[in-house]
Amino acid sequence: MKLAKWLLLLVFAIQVLAALVPFIPFFARALPENPTMRDVLNLEITIFGVQFAIVTAYLGLSLWLYERAAETRGKELLQTINAPKIQRLREQDFYQEFLGAAKKASRHVDIMYLAQNAPDETKHKDRHDYYDQLLRTIVSTHQVRFRRIIRNSDSNRRWLSELLPKLADRPNADVGLLKETGREKMPLSLSVQLIDSNQTWLVALETHEGSSDYRDIYVENAEFNSAMSRYYDRLWNRSECLLNQGRLTAEGTKIIEEFRNGTT
Repeated sequence: MKLAKWLLLLVFAIQVLAALVPFIPFFARALPENPTMRDVLNLEITIFGVQFAIVTAYLGLSLWLYERAAETRGKELLQTINAPKIQRLREQDFYQEFLGAAKKASRHVDIMYLAQNAPDETKHKDRHDYYDQLLRTIVSTHQVRFRRIIRNSDSNRRWLSELLPKLADRPNADVGLLKETGREKMPLSLSVQLIDSNQTWLVALETHEGSSDYRDIYVENAEFNSAMSRYYDRLWNRSECLLNQGRLTAEGTKIIEEFRNGTT
């Protein structure tokens, strides 16, 4: 608003100059040698008219400058409001934060598990508690759809043979088996967790366990969530469906049977 300040000073100087016109020798020649009251009045009316025009022009220009500045501030404020919230999460921070958010979900929760070893093989008690509570949340939260993509491995298939019967007949539960190529500890796919249309977690960017610094990234932004939802859908479509809205598929039944009969 520096321009507005300089404009105000300029208008003030012009107004003072216009008021002093009758006393400035050069401009005083506009009056007759022996001016009548009418001559003086006409000059004063002219000066007032000029001053009024200057003030009117100043007000119009000031209003335009103010509106332009307000529009700029509005855009900046909108960008600030819509700016994504990005947060680094340590390994131990993710589980409670995601579980708490999943319990508050209103529409859907999309989950990936891309480690080779099944969740129940972890040595950490808090992880066991997390998976137990997540299962109870899925079972009890009927209005929210839960999709889970699980990486294909012998360990995970054994775990799935126990999980699938617990989710059978739960219309809000879907499970898919992602057949990752190779047996590397870290998969090629990026583990993405999504809640509703605004919350996204990028999990295990470098390693699943043992990270000394942050392990995951949390992003709160609708546009980013939408993009990652498309990525999740792509992997979901590549996965083999084991449970479709609580109904076991032939492949899901096969996994249960092969571990029940001890054929692996």
